[in-house]
Amino acid sequence: MPTLVVKCRQCGRSAPANEFILDHIYRKMVCPMCIKDRHEKEKVHEEFRLERETKSQKSELLKPESQAINLKKDFKLMQRPLQQEKPIEDKQNQKRRFKCTKCTFEFPYNPATKTPLRCPYCNYTITYP
Repeated sequence: MPTLVVKCRQCGRSAPANEFILDHIYRKMVCPMCIKDRHEKEKVHEEFRLERETKSQKSELLKPESQAINLKKDFKLMQRPLQQEKPIEDKQNQKRRFKCTKCTFEFPYNPATKTPLRCPYCNYTITYP
């Protein structure tokens, strides 16, 4: 009995119909060569990913100075004052300028009523002095 030869819709090659496989990546029936090609591509991508990871790990080990610089920057950020306020020349409402500690957005606030309670830009809860 002769076998039915079908053309693959993915690559255009011809193969016997009973060798076609339903592939979950392509979401259709494909020939065995397409499956083989896909597995080879995945291996190559995996090798590149591993190579990239090893290079990044080596570069991190070779650059301890950059880590020290980052630690210095983090320390400086921790040392800055938490609340920074500047008086505004608005004597009616007695409002002041307040700089958000999270996003550094400056906005007016009323020290008498302590409003707004959150930063209007990032919605961070503010603790007023």
